[in-house]
Amino acid sequence: MRQTSARRIIRIAASLVLCVLAVSSCALRGGNGRGGDVLAELKAQFNADLAKPRLLVLVSPTCTACLGGAQWIQDSILQAEPDLDIHVYTVWYSMLPTDTPEAFPDARALMADPRVRHYWDSRRAVGAQFKKWVPSNVRGPIEWDAFYLYPAGESWTDAPPPHIVTGRTILETRRNLAAAIARLRS
Repeated sequence: MRQTSARRIIRIAASLVLCVLAVSSCALRGGNGRGGDVLAELKAQFNADLAKPRLLVLVSPTCTACLGGAQWIQDSILQAEPDLDIHVYTVWYSMLPTDTPEAFPDARALMADPRVRHYWDSRRAVGAQFKKWVPSNVRGPIEWDAFYLYPAGESWTDAPPPHIVTGRTILETRRNLAAAIARLRS
């Protein structure tokens, strides 16, 4: 009897360890991220998707405004226009004390559309570079709660190509994004 209980405990413990490893591995890889240079991976994917317009979204996984913006993009653009031929790259990183890799899986579930690729940028390299490349009203060295819409056919070389529209915060500038998306459809 005692040996059966010990085996059951060991099996349960082993199952828990495997679950924790699976979840943490997924969170640390950042969905489509490989745990390496997220900026280089994003650039490569951006250039691979050259034939379609591309929307880049920079957000925090626990910021209420960021989550609201991500949800708005999902509901008002992606879900509302299921035939819209676009690639979306959502880069999540820590900007608040509550932002952790563990918050990433729940946050990315807000944008579950198959046109969206998610990245976890533990070094915030994407936000730091975009702060340098595209002026905005954000204070500090990291751009966040922002979007950038790019046309089809433009490659990313040293810096991203000229954008169609950009906005910060997502919710405050969502009408600009909606209007630019509408122009893509016409």
